Amino acid sequence: MPEDIGTIADSTQLTHILMHELIHYKRKDLWFNSLWILSIGLHWYNPFVWLSLRKMKVDQEVACDSSVLEALGEHEARSYGMTLLMLSRLFSRQFSPLINLSHFGDGKHEAKRRIMMIAKFKKDSYKLSAAAILFVLVLSSILLTNATDARKGTESAVAAQATNLGLDLYPIYNDSFRWFHSLGRALDFPKYAFKVPDYLPEGYRFENVLYYRNFTRPNDADLIDVASITFVANFGQKNEQTIEIKASKGNGNLLEHNQLRGAHFQRANETPKYRQEAVTISDVKGILFTDKRRYKQRPETGKSFYWQDGGVSYAIDYYSEHMSQDELAKMVQSFVFPQQVQHVRYDGEGNSFPLYDEEDLLAAKNVLGFKVKIPLELYGLQLSGSIMLRAGDQNTGYAFRQATDALWTTYSAPNDSSSYDINDTLLLYQSKDPLFNASELSLTRKLELGGVEITAYEDNNHVYFPSGTEVNFPYYLWKQDDVYYTAVFSGIDKQKYQEDSLNAIISTSGQ
Repeated sequence: MPEDIGTIADSTQLTHILMHELIHYKRKDLWFNSLWILSIGLHWYNPFVWLSLRKMKVDQEVACDSSVLEALGEHEARSYGMTLLMLSRLFSRQFSPLINLSHFGDGKHEAKRRIMMIAKFKKDSYKLSAAAILFVLVLSSILLTNATDARKGTESAVAAQATNLGLDLYPIYNDSFRWFHSLGRALDFPKYAFKVPDYLPEGYRFENVLYYRNFTRPNDADLIDVASITFVANFGQKNEQTIEIKASKGNGNLLEHNQLRGAHFQRANETPKYRQEAVTISDVKGILFTDKRRYKQRPETGKSFYWQDGGVSYAIDYYSEHMSQDELAKMVQSFVFPQQVQHVRYDGEGNSFPLYDEEDLLAAKNVLGFKVKIPLELYGLQLSGSIMLRAGDQNTGYAFRQATDALWTTYSAPNDSSSYDINDTLLLYQSKDPLFNASELSLTRKLELGGVEITAYEDNNHVYFPSGTEVNFPYYLWKQDDVYYTAVFSGIDKQKYQEDSLNAIISTSGQ
């Protein structure tokens, strides 16, 4: 195990990681992987072999997650999910080394699907799924493709779903987790009253707001409800710096839930790897936590100032190398309720934002200047998320940085789908100007659906979406009613399934 992981993770997270890896060992996954590597060497020219390998690895992770959760029990499901999130954040950082934990740290999309499974976990509910996964692995090794059942549904059913805006436009998020591009939009979702800083050190600007709930004990005994605000300097650069403000209420606290940058919670029999001291900053009495751990990839010193005010616990997470004590004092002194802010901008102007309901949909249409297509279902694939991508935003770190505003909707296979693999995904982009440069893609074919000419490409050089395998996702580009559309399919390799989804999109009316 890499030294940095042992330093960053606490004892509970290390237990989760080791259990996950031991399940891989018990299942003999590494031995099976070596056979797959051999098949790749023999059939490197066959794209189905590469696709099968990618899907096999995802299925391995889901099976291991379910086995670990069966051993841990439902009360540890949330904690295990937080470990997965911690590793995902770590691997996504530019300073992180290339770490191989038998694929424990997966891509963002795969991690999202695994976390959804963890959130819905009930003991004994995944034993059949694990057996089914094993069956699929054996079948895949023989056929080198994925068997799927005939799909159900009609275009009229899709059209009916498309006009129903009563459902959430970002269904994978709920009251347990949401993110917002502006403080005003966050306040539209009821929560306890909390204060925010009206002073920021030079160079910092508001990035986003996160709402989330966390608990580690049965029956939500230590549940905390957290509002986290991130401020960023040098966004997107190697020297990017962040300050996080957290407000929380509940039976637990931020220290016990490992939510403080300056202190990683230790169990009773462990020696704390942080220093805490009672201090008074700008007439506010609190505790200053200082992380005593050191590791090569993060030389800065993590600190957290923690205090209580009006029944709400607050924390300022920062690195001492990035903010002086004088700046900390000014920030602490400036805390006011959102309606009283005068000096810090929280409007998120020009930043990307998620679509949760009709209000966000209207805002997106005002930005784009045209009616958008946002069906809730596309032939068995369900809408899982919608984001209004703003060109040049300062609050998202997606690998694809588009040059024009675009609506990005994601469609995923439901967990109980008999027609799609768990990792099958459709990405749909809509914009006023071309989003992708066709000259940088490789033409594969042309087709016509519903009187609309569509051109299919592959991103052989991975210009837009870097890939860890040689599988090239098909890109379908077309123009309809002066709007440019791009559909990218991941895992959905049958052209009939792709064309059915495309036809449904084309036939859907804008709204």
